[in-house]
Amino acid sequence: MREGGGVNLRSLYTLAGLLWGLTIGAMAGIQAAGAAAGALWLFVYGDERWPESAGWILLSAGGAAALIAFAVVFFAARRHAGRLAVQTPPAQRAGRRRGWFLVALAPLVIAALAVVGAL
Repeated sequence: MREGGGVNLRSLYTLAGLLWGLTIGAMAGIQAAGAAAGALWLFVYGDERWPESAGWILLSAGGAAALIAFAVVFFAARRHAGRLAVQTPPAQRAGRRRGWFLVALAPLVIAALAVVGAL
C-alpha cells in the first residue's frame, strides 16, 4: 500500500520515461531516416530514379533508430525509478512526485507547441 495515496514514484518515472521515449524516439527516427536518405542520395542513387527498395531502407533505418532510442530512455527511467524508490525517504517522495509529474508533461507541451507551430 502506498503512503499518502496518489500515484507512486515508480509509476511517474515510468510515465515520464514513456513520454520522453516516444518524443526522443520520434526525433531519432526522423533524423536517422534523413541521414540515410542523404547518404543514399550522395553515394548510391543521386539524381537518378530511386528503386522501390530505397523506401524500405529509409523506413528500416528510421524505425530501428526510433525503437532503440525509445527503449534506452524508457528502461533508463524505469531502472532509475527502482533505485530511487528504495533510496528516497517517504517524507521526500511527495515533492519528487510533483516534480516528476511536471517532467512527464514536458513532452506533451513540446508536441503541442510543434503542432501549433506547424499550423
